[in-house]
Amino acid sequence: MNILIASNNKEKLRELKKMLPYTEVTLLTPNEVEINIDPDESGKTPEENARIKAEEFWAEIKEKELDIAAVVSDDTGIFVEAFLELIGEKANRWHKGTPMDRNKKLLEIMENEENRNIHYKTVLCYKDEEKCLFFEGFNHGVISTEIKEGTGYAYDYIFKLSDGRMISELTLDERDGMICRAVAARELSAYIKTKMDL
Repeated sequence: MNILIASNNKEKLRELKKMLPYTEVTLLTPNEVEINIDPDESGKTPEENARIKAEEFWAEIKEKELDIAAVVSDDTGIFVEAFLELIGEKANRWHKGTPMDRNKKLLEIMENEENRNIHYKTVLCYKDEEKCLFFEGFNHGVISTEIKEGTGYAYDYIFKLSDGRMISELTLDERDGMICRAVAARELSAYIKTKMDL
């Protein structure tokens, strides 16, 4: 069973391969099947953006008549409780510049804010010939007062978990066990296992 991951992001591919360890499943990237599109993430929620990506990649698969059974796309939103409309599904677009620039800007905005609660929400969209299904994962924490680089990327450097550690301080194995994409991927994995009767 060939599944297209609607991203060439190596970290996403590594995480999903770990969550879908079935020899009967082959995960492919757009580069590997010569699909070169960049869907416009115009949705207002992570679900909408994940669906947009899945449907556009699926249309390319059908047009090229590729031997691919399904597409898996994802989108992650960053939700700051004190300013719910600030980032949301616009994680990479709400402020110009690099991920580090966005971290610095968010810390600046939060400087005098008491409510520092934040959560990640990742939505995986599984699209095949018959249906479009969604699988969700969440991480809850608070925005730190400083940037701490390490593993991960982007907001992981300012996202403090309930145990006091930053996501960037987690080992690779710890990340793979609890980050929101991994939580959603386990749900997807269970669905694929049932679908294939593995």
